Amino acid sequence: MLLAVAAIAGGLRFWDLGYPTERVFDEVYYSKDACLYSGFSPKTCDISSSDEKYWVRERDEVGSWVHPPMGKWMIAAGEKIFGPTSFGWRFSAALFGTLTCVLVAAMALLLFRSVMWGFVAGLLLATESLSFVMSRVALLDVFLGFWVALGFYFLILDRRWIRRRSNLAASEPPADPEIQMVATPLSVAEEWVDPPEPPLGPEVPMVTAVPRQVPSPLWRPWRFAMGIAFGAAAATKWSGLYALAGAMLLTLFWERTRRKEAGQSHAVWRAVMQEALGVVVALVVIPVVVYLLSYVRYWASHGIHPADFWALQRAMEEFHTSLSRLKPGGKLTHPYESQPWTFFIMARPVNFYFEGQGAEILAIGNPAIFWGSIATVPYCAYSWWKRRDASAGLITVAVLALWLPWFMWTNRVQFFFYMVPVVPFMVLACVYTLRRLSDATKGEGRYSVSAIALISLSVGLFVYFWPILTGFPLTSFWWRRRIWFPGWF
Repeated sequence: MLLAVAAIAGGLRFWDLGYPTERVFDEVYYSKDACLYSGFSPKTCDISSSDEKYWVRERDEVGSWVHPPMGKWMIAAGEKIFGPTSFGWRFSAALFGTLTCVLVAAMALLLFRSVMWGFVAGLLLATESLSFVMSRVALLDVFLGFWVALGFYFLILDRRWIRRRSNLAASEPPADPEIQMVATPLSVAEEWVDPPEPPLGPEVPMVTAVPRQVPSPLWRPWRFAMGIAFGAAAATKWSGLYALAGAMLLTLFWERTRRKEAGQSHAVWRAVMQEALGVVVALVVIPVVVYLLSYVRYWASHGIHPADFWALQRAMEEFHTSLSRLKPGGKLTHPYESQPWTFFIMARPVNFYFEGQGAEILAIGNPAIFWGSIATVPYCAYSWWKRRDASAGLITVAVLALWLPWFMWTNRVQFFFYMVPVVPFMVLACVYTLRRLSDATKGEGRYSVSAIALISLSVGLFVYFWPILTGFPLTSFWWRRRIWFPGWF
């Protein structure tokens, strides 16, 4: 199933990847800086303007120094292999966009315990328009989306890892003879076998007569892997910190639940006290180390001077805070600026490439996924609250953690493609809802008519919009049929 998802997503993303041959939108910054990261000369990297040369002298980069280096290192890997060509600077975006589809299919497999629904999740993301477009241009957001998805995937694995050990601990005689458990211990034949993996669904607390201890090891390998992934996300774009905050919140929720299942009182306080050191090391120290390591090129050329490095970080922060969405006269600073409350309705997608009416690359979302999420994400939130469904909780927290923080910066320039890291979880929300609907109408593991209809609609809309996602030339008549609203022009 995962190989099939990889084949579909990769085939779509790598097909004619080098078109158009010129740089589109912010590729003029990231592809050139990645070229410098690859070791090519400024002339080879097409650094010719006086402004570009100034920033290379001042910051060793053309202009993308306002973002951390990780994403540019990833673009540079493609240019190192294939050269500073349009295919070379887009190769890594297509590769990691494909891997994100595989990751989402793997997450759905863990969340829903179904190969079929895992494939549906991978297919929906593979044919989601915004993810598709961003996987074919050398911008940072597709890499941010990959690291965020990988971090939440490791979070799921960490939960399964610790719950398995909690179940094993529950089957052993208590160390304190005064603590007695009601749960039946494993038989001799079963005690050396891992218990079945519980689905990440509604949590049913174990019945205990008195409180019992739960394992709280410092070494949790998937938690440390999660810290590396979220550190790489923050080292790609600072907005990766939003995902890290959401993961830490989920960690607290789930650790509290684990202690409540053990019958412990003051579960939140116990979770904080017993997990604080492990969380700080894995989700604070490790991400900081990864962030600092991403600046290896900076350290090599400037030396290790903390004050200078801190001054660079302050300059980056000042740049972002100064990007007002309105000019002094009241006009928009950027024609494709949009606000976070319009992201789900796709009021203002970004035009990356335009060659007259009929040939353009429009970074637009798939209407079936985006407009459908207006219903499916609240349904996930409801299921989390009503059914205590941990999979619905993960989807809800991920979407909100990656979307709501943008409301704090409504005075700054923002773009619709900031939703790229959110899209995988919007897809999971749709799959969660379709699965629940199918189970209610047809039985476990089978499609309902409505599920088949929505999946077909989503894939069909991708095919319909494909020409304006790839710059395929259309006549003016057929191009206008795909520009549904004035904000899409």
